[in-house]
Amino acid sequence: EPVGLIPSKQKGWRQKTLINDKPTVAVDVHASGLRLLAEDYYIGFTLPEADDLYTHDKLSGLKRNLPKTIVQAVINGVSLDRQSWPKSFKDEKKTAELMAGENWNTYAKAISETYPALLEVRKDMGLDLMLQESDIIIGAMNCLLDKGIGCISIHDCLIIPQENVEDCLAFGLTGEMASAAGGYDQGTPAGKGNLVLDFTINPGNRIEAGQSYVVWGYGLTDRLDFHGYISHEASGTNQIYYGLMYNFFSNDWLDLSTAFGFRDRLGVTDIFLPQLLATVKLPKDFDIIGSAVNVYNTTNGFNRGLALDAALRIPLPDSFTPSIIKKAKLSLGGFRAAGKTRWNPTYSLDFEF
Repeated sequence: EPVGLIPSKQKGWRQKTLINDKPTVAVDVHASGLRLLAEDYYIGFTLPEADDLYTHDKLSGLKRNLPKTIVQAVINGVSLDRQSWPKSFKDEKKTAELMAGENWNTYAKAISETYPALLEVRKDMGLDLMLQESDIIIGAMNCLLDKGIGCISIHDCLIIPQENVEDCLAFGLTGEMASAAGGYDQGTPAGKGNLVLDFTINPGNRIEAGQSYVVWGYGLTDRLDFHGYISHEASGTNQIYYGLMYNFFSNDWLDLSTAFGFRDRLGVTDIFLPQLLATVKLPKDFDIIGSAVNVYNTTNGFNRGLALDAALRIPLPDSFTPSIIKKAKLSLGGFRAAGKTRWNPTYSLDFEF
């Protein structure tokens, strides 16, 4: 086929497009703009569990394609506070037909009440999200091509052989890079005068969604620790968390602690409160550690949600460690970021000095 030929729904070319002589289908991301906005560090929010984000809540009963068009326009700089339809809507034939007889304020109010974060869109944010979307599509195409599966990209859509739909869903558009992001997720205090350090290394920043971490806990008393972490993300962003952890329950099989602290990242400060940290002690010095941490954005005044963390810690033989190290363990587990549903695998090497 000629280079540059783009399949078209209207002319039927998309349905006629073959890859390696095989029939194809289009796989796209529903409401990609909203989904990327929900992941934004500054104004991110939890997406509702809805089959269609453009007919959810206050948008129910409205013409579906209008909220979709408005949301995309708002991401690209149109304000919901305006009093009438944007001129660009009137100039586009299909949109003009859709909005005939419809009231702008009705749609603007419904959208702002359903997705308040759209009122906080930053200048040129649409360009940033376009770049993110491009990176995701390129990453998905590379995953598919590495498996020998041909594909064609159209905006937030991939044309792929029909027989490879499951492959695309498994490691393409919806696939996520594994994240090597450790966590301070144990309820056992360091003990007075002891220093506990946990290391997670993302070698050469090879894992794009990963981070390199140093997590510390220093025993101010037998029950009170000064704890925190410093991390470097593969994107180049650094963050630091610091706070106090108090062990309020301890017996032969369980340690429970609570904590509070502050995280600084990209000029934004979050408070981690409340927190519950736990250690379940198993035979032969194995243990299961975990945490539930509420994250609140103090800079912009909204709650990011609950972060969850859990791992199995495996003791390392003393012969593997120098005498300065009191105890060493390998942690393997998972982490779910605040307000998200996706779990990422994590690991760390934990040392007690």
